[in-house]
Amino acid sequence: MRRLKAFSGVTPGAFVAASAIEGGAGRPRLGQLERLRQAWNELLGDRVFVLPSTAGAAPRLWAAPHAVDAHRRATMRLTCLAGITGRPAVSAPLLQVPEGPLGVCLVGPPGSDLALIELAGGLEG
Repeated sequence: MRRLKAFSGVTPGAFVAASAIEGGAGRPRLGQLERLRQAWNELLGDRVFVLPSTAGAAPRLWAAPHAVDAHRRATMRLTCLAGITGRPAVSAPLLQVPEGPLGVCLVGPPGSDLALIELAGGLEG
């Protein structure tokens, strides 16, 4: 239960505040997101992008909630590429660092879901 509490940064009040946002309020951000999507898709083309699955090994069970939240935020900044670009991604537990296992994330071109899974399945750690 302690681990779940560490991720409780989103409060019921945040959901209430989000539900009050008017339909057009996010439009400027959507334009910015679309520009980012286009730039990344142009840069990556049909290539597979390889990156760590997380910002580091999983925090220890006894880690302070603020440390767990910092790890989560760093991981989201690292892995948001797939979500921004709409590309498929797969993670494979291939690396070992002193703190524990670390996955490798493969982000492929649009529509490459099955090929990406096949590629990840052929990798060895």
